[in-house]
Amino acid sequence: MFHAAILATLFLRILVALAPTTMDLTETPELVTPLSSMHRVREGINLARSGMSPYVGDECHQPPLTLAVLWFFFDEKGCAPQLNGWPLHLLFFLADLSVAIMLRSLVSRKLFHDNHQDFQRSEPLPNVYYVPSFLRNKNNLSDLCATAYLLHPFALGSSAAWDTSSLVRVLTMASIYFASHSATSLSSFFLACAGYVEIHPLLYVVATAAIEKKEREEMVQEKEKEKEKEKKKGKGKGKLKNKIVGKRRDDRVSYGVVLGHQCGWLIVWSVVLQVLSAFSLQRINETGRPSNINATMHSTILSSRQGMLHTYRSTYVWHLTANDNTPNVGIYWYFFSMLFVRFRSYFTFVFNVQLFVYVAPLVVRLRGRPYILLTILISLVALLRPYPTLGDFSLPMVLMTMHPYVVARMRAKSVLLVALSIGVVLLPTFGYLWLYPGAACANHYYFSQATYTLSCLLLVSEFLGGALLRDRQVEKKEKDSMIELTVGKKGGKEEEQQQVSETSMLTMEGKAAAALE
Repeated sequence: MFHAAILATLFLRILVALAPTTMDLTETPELVTPLSSMHRVREGINLARSGMSPYVGDECHQPPLTLAVLWFFFDEKGCAPQLNGWPLHLLFFLADLSVAIMLRSLVSRKLFHDNHQDFQRSEPLPNVYYVPSFLRNKNNLSDLCATAYLLHPFALGSSAAWDTSSLVRVLTMASIYFASHSATSLSSFFLACAGYVEIHPLLYVVATAAIEKKEREEMVQEKEKEKEKEKKKGKGKGKLKNKIVGKRRDDRVSYGVVLGHQCGWLIVWSVVLQVLSAFSLQRINETGRPSNINATMHSTILSSRQGMLHTYRSTYVWHLTANDNTPNVGIYWYFFSMLFVRFRSYFTFVFNVQLFVYVAPLVVRLRGRPYILLTILISLVALLRPYPTLGDFSLPMVLMTMHPYVVARMRAKSVLLVALSIGVVLLPTFGYLWLYPGAACANHYYFSQATYTLSCLLLVSEFLGGALLRDRQVEKKEKDSMIELTVGKKGGKEEEQQQVSETSMLTMEGKAAAALE
């Protein structure tokens, strides 16, 4: 199934690449934003080649290393995409394929550690919440998740529109993948790269730390199983003693230690990326500077410092302040376009802080369920950041399918999916009616966007509620089984005591009869 999905998605992308220019998706506001548009990246590269700063004119808002990576995908004459854009289509296809492969491996690894058959047996109410048979097969589930991402309409549209958020999803997925293999430095590196391009993926460090902690606990359990096997085989005690010491050391590692370790690596890699960014910006300026300009060393250092400050204002500060009110599927543009200037600073702070407010309670409650925590965080960032796209919500929707028993407990999921589909269909419809015939207005587009966002948020809240409901049901089942076991033991002891008392009574009666005789 997975290999057929690869061929299908490749065929669809070729059709999109061969489509006429009237079907160009690279300027669709639902799929690209002022932050992630490849046209804005091309404008920044063109400005740099002309000897100016890539951030002049408030068009390009990608950091310097992103421009350096995408530099050679555009022609030097006119800055058009190389080979009619086929290298870019190949880049985004490989990006989505990498996400699907890592997702497939991640689901297989999770099901292996959960011991999928035991996980099914531990289902507290199997006859109440229906899960299809093909989802109960661990091999089918991993292939289904990968196939769902490759053929997801949001992911396909995002790649066809050359949305740079697709590249951020690769880095995010790589960070999750290496966290599941306890590779702290690599996981932090890819998360730092994702946070370098867009700030909000840095929030995922609390989830990757929880994943790594769970992975260490699984390693401890595997060591215990090896210890039991060695006891049965009767191998040496010295080797066994070393394994016990290693187990105790792993047991002493808490979530806070793992989180601090990951944060330390994240800071190191972020500093490295910023240093490389400064060198890259200087190199871009030297490449695009006309040959008749000769600057002294002092002016070069001064311009590089001013250039980095201007870069931060044009990338990260611009991203958080949401100064560009171009319509998109987010909640910022309409609100801030109607807001009085004197209230802008306050509401900018409130809108940005709200994402961080949710992190602490989610970590406290879902630290033991790291993949649920990760899904919730990615969903919130995809919906509540300043410049979201439809493609951002493709990954959390696929991550939800990793937990079929949680999805089965979601109420009104069919209604919410229909409402989400209605919002997605109305967005381009009202956008066209607003901009071209003038038969609609900004309110119609905003209501369509509000329908989409509200449906997604309710879907996420239902998913969270389903996860918490299943946890409570599993705890109740374990308590009931413990009570039954305790009652059974007490009943067995009472029967033994009764048998002993009956035996002693018979013995005493026999002795009494013998005495009378």
